[in-house]
Amino acid sequence: MCLFLCLASKVTASVEFTEAKLWLITEGETQMLAVSMPDHWNVQRRQISVQGWYEINVRLPEELLNQSQLGVFIPNSSGLLSVYWDDEYIGGTVPLNSTGVPMVSGPLLVSVPTSLRSAQEHLLRLDFQGTPGIVNFVRAPVIGELAELRNRYVTKRLTLVYLPMSLSVVSIIFALVFFATYRKDPSSYGVGWVTVGLMAASLSVIGLYISLPEVFSDMASRIRSMMYHLSFLFFLFAVDELRRTRSWLTYVVGVIYSLFAVAALLVDVVQVYSVAALWMPFSYALGIYLLVRVVKLAKGVPRRRVALLPIALMPLLLVHDLVGITTGSYLWADQFLVVFNPPLLALSLMLVMVNRTRMHVSEVLTLNTELEDRVEQKHAELQANYARIADAERREAVLQERERMVRDMHDGLGGQLVSTLAMVESGHFSNSEVEDALRDSLDDLRMMAHSLDLEESSLIDLLAMIRERVEPRITRQDLRFRWRVKDIAQPYALSPEAAGHILRILQECLTNIIKHAQAHTITLSTGVEDDRGFVSIEDDGVGMNNSNQVRDAKFRRRGLRNMQHRAEQLGGSLTIEPGANEQGTRVTLWFAPSSVTS
Repeated sequence: MCLFLCLASKVTASVEFTEAKLWLITEGETQMLAVSMPDHWNVQRRQISVQGWYEINVRLPEELLNQSQLGVFIPNSSGLLSVYWDDEYIGGTVPLNSTGVPMVSGPLLVSVPTSLRSAQEHLLRLDFQGTPGIVNFVRAPVIGELAELRNRYVTKRLTLVYLPMSLSVVSIIFALVFFATYRKDPSSYGVGWVTVGLMAASLSVIGLYISLPEVFSDMASRIRSMMYHLSFLFFLFAVDELRRTRSWLTYVVGVIYSLFAVAALLVDVVQVYSVAALWMPFSYALGIYLLVRVVKLAKGVPRRRVALLPIALMPLLLVHDLVGITTGSYLWADQFLVVFNPPLLALSLMLVMVNRTRMHVSEVLTLNTELEDRVEQKHAELQANYARIADAERREAVLQERERMVRDMHDGLGGQLVSTLAMVESGHFSNSEVEDALRDSLDDLRMMAHSLDLEESSLIDLLAMIRERVEPRITRQDLRFRWRVKDIAQPYALSPEAAGHILRILQECLTNIIKHAQAHTITLSTGVEDDRGFVSIEDDGVGMNNSNQVRDAKFRRRGLRNMQHRAEQLGGSLTIEPGANEQGTRVTLWFAPSSVTS
């Protein structure tokens, strides 16, 4: 029996067949059912079998017999199809050359050879191999002019197969790239869960189309359904991480979804779709909750409308599917569109993450700019402070130099002039004695002037200058001057202040020897001992305890105190002891090299 509906057009006509016989193949037996097209395989039928063939009696109308090429077009199906015309194979889901990937779901178009067409009744047979874990279906076949059917086939192929498959593959690639890009971003919390959720949803969609070997078919049906629903749970984890908190709802949903996942693994494969159908309301409710959460997360994020645009499409897809379920006619693409809700949700989450990262980067750049301005301001303040400190140091150095000059003039030249004036006023000294005193004052003035020119010199240079200044004076006093500086280990570079202190100490020692020691020889030596440098002046005079020197004790104690004080300023020490063979006096200045260098 055959019923056909002629759809009129300006040029061509086509015939849609709405009734057929279905032969179910069970264990070595067949069972015939009368069905209406499109035909859906419910749980009861799938428990019997998911394999069989449809038989449709076809009588071609005259307008189709006159067409140059005829085709059989099946708008959509959820299994593998093979098409036979009068028991002759004319095409099917698996290509004739047996190469390529057979598509489980999608449209099918085959041509009817001209040799097989006639006005007689023909038998159209559709061999069908379904999948136990889903509701299998076959849409009503259409016979018509091949060119016109090809346009409809291409449209269906694009919308039902290529578009979902392409979006799923692109989503997987995008998820991996997104994860690789943002996995180390400290502001992109939940990037791992978003990636896992998007990949799970995309693989679930791909599983609708790719035919797997029978040994994997049952497990693939179970996993495919689980992956779709679990993607919502993964997105919930991502939202919690973005919120930086884990709510009680997450634990409840996790338990519920775990129970459904266990049920999908344990029930008979034909019941997997029933478990998925019971699971669906929970996923829809969770999807609505996630929509609200994503909207809240997007608050304060730049380009908020762009981030929320993908999830704005999700209610439209749900309405589309509800209309299709209730009316049996889908507004677009002859398929459920809610399979695209997880990718849309993932895309919104990713846009929120990206925009939040951009916002944080913008804040960091702003802070960096402000920090650079502050650093530049502080740098200018530091330079001003350095300038003030340097100016203060210069003023302090001038003051110290003035103090040193005043002290030297008071202790050296001033004392010499006062002593000379007292000699003249007393009238008890000869002209030669007064002349010697004035010469001493002049030598002291020359040494003080020379000390003003000292910027940096070595110890040898300083001692050479002292020798040049005092040796003529020593010679006039019938004294010999021994110079023993060759044993010095290294030429220490003296600071001007240190050089001044050493010069004054040596000058005081020489003055005391000339005036009070009654010596014949003065020996000046230098060296390094126990990592300390020393300068030693030794005479062969009467020594410090001689009774002839008692009258000068007051003046000598003051001179010794001055020398001790200067040695301490150098960070060193001064030792006074008898000379060789307990004759004369040896004064030794000890100092560390680091305390006298520049």
